[in-house]
Amino acid sequence: MTSASTGRPPSSSTPPRAAGSRVTLATSRAALELLSSQYKMAWAATLVPLWIWLGSFIVLFNIMVWLGLAEHEFQLDLMKLYSAVWTWVGGDRFHLINLTLPNGTVTKVPIGYVPYEPHVVHAWHQTVKIFLSTLVMATAVAAPLIELVHHLGEQARTRRFDRATQPWIDARRARSAPR
Repeated sequence: MTSASTGRPPSSSTPPRAAGSRVTLATSRAALELLSSQYKMAWAATLVPLWIWLGSFIVLFNIMVWLGLAEHEFQLDLMKLYSAVWTWVGGDRFHLINLTLPNGTVTKVPIGYVPYEPHVVHAWHQTVKIFLSTLVMATAVAAPLIELVHHLGEQARTRRFDRATQPWIDARRARSAPR
């Protein structure tokens, strides 16, 4: 015995479908797509201020490092980072390297001792001060830009809403106009 609509034998474990089940499935799929697009738009709107702040931070940090650090301070900072990576990967801490000091003298120093060299400590403190001041400056620069983007987004949303509702408003006016 087969079902007339599907051509398959009836199954006792599956209940018969209601007449409007496809409409319900299509409606729920459309609702899920709408909800998904709402979450995607909200996530994109959240990312815009972060990208603005990050971009302003990177630009300002590069400018501040360029203006605020001498060449030897920058090189000492790079040597500190190199020493940190070297010890992190398990390299020999007592490996001797040539460290050029600000006065031009070259000293042989174990790589594990580079972060404790007084000139490196001074250069690193200078870099940390630049980093922290750049965090504040990036926030001060990005805040008006974020507010501007938010304002432009509100205007675009209002225009889009007005454009979408205009046909219904015109139709309602046409129906209520005296004949």
